[in-house]
Amino acid sequence: MEAAVRTAQSVFWRLGYEATSLAALAEAIGVHKPSLYAAYGDKRAIFLQAYDAYQRDAAGLVESAFGKPRLRDAMTAFFVSDLDLFTAEAGAGCFMLATALPLAGTDPEIADRVRAALAGLRSAVVERLTQAQRKGEVAVQMEIETAADLVLSTHIALANRARSGEPRAALHKSAQRIIDLICSE
Repeated sequence: MEAAVRTAQSVFWRLGYEATSLAALAEAIGVHKPSLYAAYGDKRAIFLQAYDAYQRDAAGLVESAFGKPRLRDAMTAFFVSDLDLFTAEAGAGCFMLATALPLAGTDPEIADRVRAALAGLRSAVVERLTQAQRKGEVAVQMEIETAADLVLSTHIALANRARSGEPRAALHKSAQRIIDLICSE
């Protein structure tokens, strides 16, 4: 079942929600449409499973990156995992931004999930920057909330730039500039 959800995720990621048909999902997963309905529900239900799987993966990457003892290493790991993820599906960018965000304006449940994911990421960034500031790895005068906004804005920009096909090296340089700006060590 997990493999089918991952396959569906790849289809949604590549085509977007609106352009993904049940026929395309059934073909990619290797089942007939009635079997797809029976096992997973409608297109929206399949999408939500794919979205939730993506969020679990992303949360694990953030936790792993921010678990590094030095902030510079943590921020580097965070942005490298961003770039790995955003460029893995042939430059598809962020699954959430590419597929769920366009639906958020018309689907309150998806809007809630997107807001929760962004709030959770922001909270993790604020917590990690606060810890680093206490250790002297961020300048005392740096406003943590502003720095967190900068990290999140960069995260979103990298996803969109990756989706547009910008080279990974250019994306890496942008991330490195943000790391250098925030980290005092």
